[in-house]
Amino acid sequence: MKSSVKSRVLIITAIIAIFAAAGAILLLARSRGGENPAPQLAATETVTKTVTVPAANTTASVPGQGHQRSDVPQVSDLHSVDWPTMLGVAPDANSPGAQQKGFIESVNYHDFTGSGHNDQAIVQVRQVGSDATLDYYIFTISNGDLKALLQRTGISHGQVKLGPDGASLIETSPVYAAGEPNCCPSNLQNITWTWDSGSGSFVKSHTEIVPTPGVSQ
Repeated sequence: MKSSVKSRVLIITAIIAIFAAAGAILLLARSRGGENPAPQLAATETVTKTVTVPAANTTASVPGQGHQRSDVPQVSDLHSVDWPTMLGVAPDANSPGAQQKGFIESVNYHDFTGSGHNDQAIVQVRQVGSDATLDYYIFTISNGDLKALLQRTGISHGQVKLGPDGASLIETSPVYAAGEPNCCPSNLQNITWTWDSGSGSFVKSHTEIVPTPGVSQ
């Protein structure tokens, strides 16, 4: 009888030990993730996509003061060109951005090449500031492309006008003596630009220094 009781006690003790061990194992497994481990972060994949942009129909590159565009569409009429956008400047002195980018001072159309049509545009861009710097360009259309025949930039207090023959352009800029203020140079430099059909370009045909009208020498 005592032996039977002792056996039962041993069996119960063994069962309790088994359950205790199983519980310990279950707790350990849960603490490490168990059957439902914590989600892992997916690896990051870097994808480089190449985008091909169709080439523009033409390129009109105008150096000086950052006035250049590489996306000028083909044109058939100079009067339809959006000059402020093409040159990256303001339409006029009162427009936003004129202080930083300059502005279109004037656009005139003329026939320098003798074609019988006013198929060149003289575009003047003025910078805001004490130097009132002038940039100017003569554009034409060649095979649907806008082409600069002459480009002059960074002319302090510069002015341009047609020559007396109507076939040339005269560029005027001040020539200062020592100590003269911006307003009142004692002399002016006149450069005459004339179309040369042989080279297909404008050439400097004459340069002279003349006294400023109304300024005593």
